Amino acid sequence: MKTVSVRFACIFLLLVSLMLSAVIVMVPAAKGVALQKSNAIAELVANQPVPEPRFLLRTYEGHLALWREGAARPYRILQTELWLLSDADRQAVEAGIYVDTEAELNRLLEDLDARESP
Repeated sequence: MKTVSVRFACIFLLLVSLMLSAVIVMVPAAKGVALQKSNAIAELVANQPVPEPRFLLRTYEGHLALWREGAARPYRILQTELWLLSDADRQAVEAGIYVDTEAELNRLLEDLDARESP
């Protein structure tokens, strides 16, 4: 059987110790870098403006109603009945009128003299 020299054993032990120390130092450092990257992404996303949903004005059970884009049911049913609108306005509402912002929606409702249900 071959004997291992003391010098070789010391060098081997030193190399194993250095590798273990490197692992102990590098793992937390890598986690810190990942955490910083995650925080930077979260901050970037938090600073992005949230787009307003589009609105749709159309008929619902003989009244004007408002939908948020993609919704299956209206979120507001207005008191204004269709027969009160001009023919052109009625046709436009029956086809559906999309608006991008709440300010545009308020102007449209004001133009149509639409009122909320009690």
